[in-house]
Amino acid sequence: SLVVALVAATQSDGGRAWIGRQITRQLQRGVKGKLHVGRLSGSFLTDLAIDSLSITDPDDSVFVASGRVHVTYDPRDLLDGRIILRSVDLQHPFVVMRRGNDDRWNFRKVFPSDDESPPSRPQARTAFGSVVSFHNVRIRGGHFQLTLPWQPDDSLRGVRRDSAIAENLAVREHEIRRVVTRGSPGFQRTWRWTNANLTLTR
Repeated sequence: SLVVALVAATQSDGGRAWIGRQITRQLQRGVKGKLHVGRLSGSFLTDLAIDSLSITDPDDSVFVASGRVHVTYDPRDLLDGRIILRSVDLQHPFVVMRRGNDDRWNFRKVFPSDDESPPSRPQARTAFGSVVSFHNVRIRGGHFQLTLPWQPDDSLRGVRRDSAIAENLAVREHEIRRVVTRGSPGFQRTWRWTNANLTLTR
């Protein structure tokens, strides 16, 4: 049976490597960018640990990078096509949220909506993953980075505007930098939150 075959596969290094490739392949289907899944461990039947996980966007910029990830689940949910994680433990996750000067968020590049997906090769939808739920999520030592477009006050003109820009660029704590988006120059500002510990019941 399927369960017996799965149990047998988890007992060998080759079988675990094969399961790891299948998991990566399934996850990669929904990601437009690069996905890295590190070494897997755990029982594979009711729990799974990944020593590292990272996703970069199509521009090769980091979206998510994490240390050890440990999840527990009921295999019957997976067999029913539901992704329900009973517990999730993330160690030192690094998350970057960035809105470009073209008003497009980086997560939209990584996970494009149906409207943004290329229509050339439509894919058949499957029931797997139609239900996704995470319970008892614990984040330890998290780092969150937010980058948004920035510009000086609209009332400033000419020399006063140039002076305001120069002053803000000189303040290191503001983390404002020049950028060019699709040929148009502009500015972005970054905020950082570090060493975050968070627990979410669901």
